[in-house]
Amino acid sequence: MTAGMLISHKLDRLARNRADDVEINRAFEDAGVRLVSTSESIDQTPGGMLLHGIMSSIAEFYSRNLANEVIKGWARKPETVAHWVRRHWGI
Repeated sequence: MTAGMLISHKLDRLARNRADDVEINRAFEDAGVRLVSTSESIDQTPGGMLLHGIMSSIAEFYSRNLANEVIKGWARKPETVAHWVRRHWGI
């Protein structure tokens, strides 16, 4: 039985890591739901599936890299604030 389709603006908004993407797509497949993107031309052909996998991997990289950059910013924040206080208040 085909339930229909799920329309997503961008597939990287659906999952932020490859394992979740695989699990979500498997659940869709089991339910007979086809995933459609409004901004990416991904279909059920081998090429479309390859592109989906690559985009999912890029989304995971982006998410992990952003987390690392935020952590670096948090670590650097105290020294930035201390520098600003010394410069403006002479402490």
